[in-house]
Amino acid sequence: MSLPPDPQPVPRRPARPRGRGRPTPDEASRLSAHLIEVAATLFEQEGFSAVSMNRIAASAGIGKDTLYARYPNKEALFLAVFSRQTEQHLGNCPSLAGTDTPCETALRRYGEWLLRSACTPGGCRGG
Repeated sequence: MSLPPDPQPVPRRPARPRGRGRPTPDEASRLSAHLIEVAATLFEQEGFSAVSMNRIAASAGIGKDTLYARYPNKEALFLAVFSRQTEQHLGNCPSLAGTDTPCETALRRYGEWLLRSACTPGGCRGG
């Protein structure tokens, strides 16, 4: 019986000089991307129901108030994770539109690509 692979480390928040006031739009965008990455890692490693918003905030290195200001609940954060992964996955999808490929062949190719994607490390995360 082999042991499961070591879990990926939870990504750490990029350093930001401490200051007062709201983050710049660029900082806010980076923070949202970081939160989504941390949540995705925790959801993948521990499962949705096992991960709390407190755990996500602590792992991301932010306060709960900052997390809840962006995502009102865990379901909203999960949907943000799912949306990002869907966008990444579709961005990697082979384009078959506008080709002379018969529909049956195109669907078969897409199904084969989808299966290969799902069976590779990180395939469920789109990367």
